[in-house]
Amino acid sequence: MHMVPDANSGVEELRTARRTGVRLLSWAFAFSVFVNLLMLTGPLYMLLVYDRVLSTGSVETLVALTLLAAVLFAIMGVLDYVRGRLMARVAARFRTKIDTRVFETILRKSVRPKERAASANAMTDLDRIQSFIAAPVLIALFDLPWVPLFIAAVFLFHPMLGWLAVGGGLVIIALGLGNHFVIDARSDRS
Repeated sequence: MHMVPDANSGVEELRTARRTGVRLLSWAFAFSVFVNLLMLTGPLYMLLVYDRVLSTGSVETLVALTLLAAVLFAIMGVLDYVRGRLMARVAARFRTKIDTRVFETILRKSVRPKERAASANAMTDLDRIQSFIAAPVLIALFDLPWVPLFIAAVFLFHPMLGWLAVGGGLVIIALGLGNHFVIDARSDRS
């Protein structure tokens, strides 16, 4: 006879599933550190071109800086790709850990007419959780701690540039929120 699992074992299963990806998440965070440091390649390249190349007219320096920047951008692209693959693996491991439990719950509840409709969406919900974990939105959370450091660096160049960066960031946030509210309003009318 198969025993019906209780809610406490379900919570423990979720904790176990969440712990399976901790090591991979730490690697993804480590890659995020290097990706964010390599984000400085473009601005540093431009500073060096203005400082070293334009003042001396040295074509050799320009070629060397351009090759170095291209290599650094390629490394950043590879690290970003690996970080995305790591997050996809975390999502797949999470899904694998709780997939059986969700499926068994769906089967058990499908025999009860009152609970059949509620259990039908469980696999879709699991798909959505897996998609969320693997989505770029979660990766952006790894990049979030770097924003104040980058803005502080811009302030070091010139306070007006710093305030321009802060204002630009606020405009982007306002546009994102406005877009969210417009889409919400349209979906409510439909």
